[in-house]
Amino acid sequence: MAIRAFDLLFEPPRQKPIHDSARAHIVLNSFSKEGDHILLSPECRTEREIEHAVCRLKRNLDHVLAEARRQFGKAR
Repeated sequence: MAIRAFDLLFEPPRQKPIHDSARAHIVLNSFSKEGDHILLSPECRTEREIEHAVCRLKRNLDHVLAEARRQFGKAR
């Protein structure tokens, strides 16, 4: 299983959401802190490494969006 940098936090967790009661936040699942900056990628030294890191973050965000659609769909 791949480690995801982003996740979807639904609070409070519930089986049958009340209409318009959904609260969701996109959260950092894992990160490192360097001074005042939250690092969302490993150190990148080439353009290719940056490209790989960006693609990984996009996949993570796509996963969060899919989960949000699934969770909000339960309320319908």
